[in-house]
Amino acid sequence: MANIPFVMFSLLIPVMILIFGVLLSKYPPGSPKALFGYRTIRSMKSQQNWDFAQKETGILWKRMGLIDIAAVFILDLLFARSGSVDLQVYGSLALVAAQLIPLVITFIIVERKLKDLDDKKE
Repeated sequence: MANIPFVMFSLLIPVMILIFGVLLSKYPPGSPKALFGYRTIRSMKSQQNWDFAQKETGILWKRMGLIDIAAVFILDLLFARSGSVDLQVYGSLALVAAQLIPLVITFIIVERKLKDLDDKKE
């Protein structure tokens, strides 16, 4: 049986990504001066860029959060079946490190789309 603390620890980042994805999709911050949101130089360049970036980030984070949550359950189940506590610990830590990848991917995708949006304006 899976060790619950390891599963909960591994779920922290994906659940947060999913929650913020829903928030950005349903209740995007209204202006670049908001306290939260996808905040980069390019996203804060104009209101159109800001709105676009919030929507795109929300969509991506909802998808990536769900995928990450499924991966956590599958991999933590495999780690638990191994019977090795070391594998559970190091596997959970590796999972948490790997969960930062969607954040980097989001940055790359959204910035590329914002650049395309800016190029169309010119």
